[in-house]
Amino acid sequence: SSSSSSSTRVPFVSSSSTKASGTVPAPERYDCQAAYSNWQAAWSEGKKKWCCSRQGRACPVGSTSDPYDCLAGFSNWRSGWSPGQ
Repeated sequence: SSSSSSSTRVPFVSSSSTKASGTVPAPERYDCQAAYSNWQAAWSEGKKKWCCSRQGRACPVGSTSDPYDCLAGFSNWRSGWSPGQ
């Protein structure tokens, strides 16, 4: 009777099992403050979409559900904004 060390089972872990298949990779991070004063011309389409969907910045007119532009008049918001805004 011989002892067989080759019969020891080691669990097989595939490198693909550590990644969820078919998922979208994490989105890139953009600085949505950089060049905001000229975002229409300066930003890529990807940055515009990312900043719009995540921070509500650089969205095409009428594309958000927010009824107010919270950047307009921000420096004087206490006296310039309506109570709802």
